[in-house]
Amino acid sequence: QEAEPAPVEDATMWHETGSEYIGKQVRRYVYDFRGTHVDAADGKVVGWLPQEESDYHAEDSGEPAPLWHIQYDDDALGMEDLEEHEVKEALDLMDQPLPPKVQVKFDKRIEKITAKRAKTAEKQKQVEAKKALQDQKKAEQDAKRKEKEQVKEHKAQETAKRATELQKLREDMAAKGKDISEADIELQKKRLGEAAA
Repeated sequence: QEAEPAPVEDATMWHETGSEYIGKQVRRYVYDFRGTHVDAADGKVVGWLPQEESDYHAEDSGEPAPLWHIQYDDDALGMEDLEEHEVKEALDLMDQPLPPKVQVKFDKRIEKITAKRAKTAEKQKQVEAKKALQDQKKAEQDAKRKEKEQVKEHKAQETAKRATELQKLREDMAAKGKDISEADIELQKKRLGEAAA
């Protein structure tokens, strides 16, 4: 049976445990319209459904049967659902030599996939590096802003403290019946400022 791409989105709730085939590497032949081997593709068993959940009937017997979900390494082939005998055949094919013409095409496919993955990984690396730089700049800006806010808050607290002390000084002098000249106030401001510093 020819490997055909599955829909981009698969809403089936595939089980990821409970089967010995989960995680196994498999290989399937790709056929042309005449049924001739023209290529091969590797994949992995990523999920399965027991017969009571699969809503599938085996092609040869018509009886309810479990299914195994294959994700191919080549995104162009996508996914495929296999019966158990097909999974076993795909497992066995991993250990068998491919026909020479198929091997040539298979090697080219692997080379193409490897190059594509390397390119994707490099692009992802650049994206992550750019994001890390942006995060660093943002962290530095946040730190500077926080530092300015702390300095501003400290100055405001010192100003309020000096104002309170001057007001208390006025009240104390007034209670003693003494007048405070503007020169005295400025002198006290200066002293309080120097003490705060």
